[in-house]
Amino acid sequence: MTEVKNICLEALERHCNSGETGRLDFRRGPHEGQIFMQDKLLVHAQLAGLDGVPALFRLFDWGDAETTWNPGVTADQPSLHLPLGAASVLYAEHLRDRAS
Repeated sequence: MTEVKNICLEALERHCNSGETGRLDFRRGPHEGQIFMQDKLLVHAQLAGLDGVPALFRLFDWGDAETTWNPGVTADQPSLHLPLGAASVLYAEHLRDRAS
């Protein structure tokens, strides 16, 4: 299995595992994206017109980004309902498929 190791995932794991509701903002150069969490679940991701899994995977691809935690912020239109572990497995499978 592909090992997924990056700073974005580490920040996400810290906040998701806390069980807090909020939004983690990611900034990399001029680009910005967000991942919303609630009850230890990823409930929405958005980036440059993408929502859900495509946005989540693109943010995971960044590897290193500036992050800002915004507690209590909820998603207007949830696009995900994934524990972080399941999202990481899906992303690892995505990377494996992309490499073949």
